[in-house]
Amino acid sequence: MRGEASPFVSNQPSGVTQGHVPGHIPSLDGIRGVAVLLVVVTHAGFTFASGALGVNIFFFLSGFLIATLMRREYATTGAVSLRRFYARRILRIFPPMYILLAAATLASTLGLLAPKIGAWTILAQFLHLTNYVHITGSHVLPGTEIMWSLSVEEHYYLVFPLLFVVVQRFGPGARASIVVGTCLLVLVWRVVVVMSHPVGGEAWAYEASDTRVDSILWGAALAMFANPYFEAKAAAKLDRGWLGILALGVVLASQVLRVHWYSHTIRYTLQCLCFAPLFVIAIRREHRFPITLLNRQPLRWIGSISYSLYLYHYLVIAVLVQHTSLRGVALLAATLAISLPLCELTARFVERPAARLRKRLES
Repeated sequence: MRGEASPFVSNQPSGVTQGHVPGHIPSLDGIRGVAVLLVVVTHAGFTFASGALGVNIFFFLSGFLIATLMRREYATTGAVSLRRFYARRILRIFPPMYILLAAATLASTLGLLAPKIGAWTILAQFLHLTNYVHITGSHVLPGTEIMWSLSVEEHYYLVFPLLFVVVQRFGPGARASIVVGTCLLVLVWRVVVVMSHPVGGEAWAYEASDTRVDSILWGAALAMFANPYFEAKAAAKLDRGWLGILALGVVLASQVLRVHWYSHTIRYTLQCLCFAPLFVIAIRREHRFPITLLNRQPLRWIGSISYSLYLYHYLVIAVLVQHTSLRGVALLAATLAISLPLCELTARFVERPAARLRKRLES
């Protein structure tokens, strides 16, 4: 925000300059690629990959990137245009999502996927309520279960821009207290839900917007208070090799512990706290090994189509499981062989035209 960002220190990485947010960050594309592959591999039957970790990475990354862009706009204009914000969200998120819903609706209607789903449930999914439909025990359109996370994001972004604008009225300490305090309140609520509902509490804690928005908000907190593009000194404190190794070790270890009260409560928060130094290191050291591994073209390409791959792969798996005997490596290979071309077509004929329209709206 205006007047408070620290000057960048002399050891700042090349390309990171005060208040300048590049339109494309290669290492973050690589992180997207890793996250979506964790999800796809898990859904293909290899549960050791932990799609839940991949989803948490997506949440944190979304919060960081969008809050960073909002900071850039606020620093430039002194305001955030809610009209342009929601127009960008609609053009970025809705087209591929509605393509998936239309395809799943058609498959369900034609009996290609069971069970058939009623019109009210389909309408609820079109209105971004997939997560609540699913956790209350109702069937959603086969192949669209993955959309619970999009519902969480859409509910979050209905509120966050307003929160962002409001907290600008306060000093840095008060802003941090509000944002971090909100994250901790969500954690407390998640613990209450899990501990007070032995049956069904875990599903609610995992998929409900009221229990998962903190994963996105932690990413926004990094963008607001230790952003490499705005607060170099604060970010530099997180840019420590030993801290990155420790954070990565904790994230991996957090996936091993399978204790009821921990797995669906503290784990998400613990991982997000560890993501903070890892993301800062990935940005500040994007041209240094081993971060350069994230910049390899195949992984970056998967990251660039990660949104549509995240959406489409589960429907492809549902069709293959119901109509073929493919399992294991064969199922994973077939899923990628079908999904990746669909994603590239979506990127070329849907997402890129929508991106050009977004730019025209912003000009």
